[in-house]
Amino acid sequence: MSRLEAALSALAERGDPIGPDVLLRKIEEQMTGESARELVALTTKGRAMQNMPTTTEPMAWWRRPRVALGAGFVALVVAVLLVVSLSGPDEPDAAGSPEEVLTEYRDAYNAGDIDAIMALFTDQSTVTGFPGEDLEPRPPTTGIDALRLVHLFDLSHAANEDAYTFYNIEVNGTTITWDHEWKSNEGLRGCGQGHSAVVEDGKFASWVFAEFGFC
Repeated sequence: MSRLEAALSALAERGDPIGPDVLLRKIEEQMTGESARELVALTTKGRAMQNMPTTTEPMAWWRRPRVALGAGFVALVVAVLLVVSLSGPDEPDAAGSPEEVLTEYRDAYNAGDIDAIMALFTDQSTVTGFPGEDLEPRPPTTGIDALRLVHLFDLSHAANEDAYTFYNIEVNGTTITWDHEWKSNEGLRGCGQGHSAVVEDGKFASWVFAEFGFC
């Protein structure tokens, strides 16, 4: 089996059968300049030669290399197109993944950077159960302005360095769950198990805060 036949067979196995004329047209569409003109000339000459009467006279020697080169050139182009068509899509970028967003949140919180924290939320983001002044869970808090106030209050009681530690992190699609340990500026330690958040487009869409207690 020739390389051209093998290429056509591979396309047929993929459920995309294609005839030689259509294949050549597709190749021509992918090419420009001298290569396209050469391919058109070669294929036209090949079709004309198919209609020539049969003869026992050997072909002139100066024509043979050009015909052989043309066949090899077509096979090479077909192979390149097959590689492109059979290759899968690029891997998606991991930037903005749930785990990356959680890491950015922890780093921003530990740095006391309220603007960096807020960059991870939108006006539609909702956090439920964030500890209030009496450490009782707050009702759902939605929007940048409300979440900023909640975080400013929380940061005012957090340790200056490494206030948050996250562990037992698990990701399932856009949902991420984790546990935490939190340190106050007075040396108290608070623990929470069972955070659950949904991350969309690199932002927290929703977050159900873990039940908080001292540890």
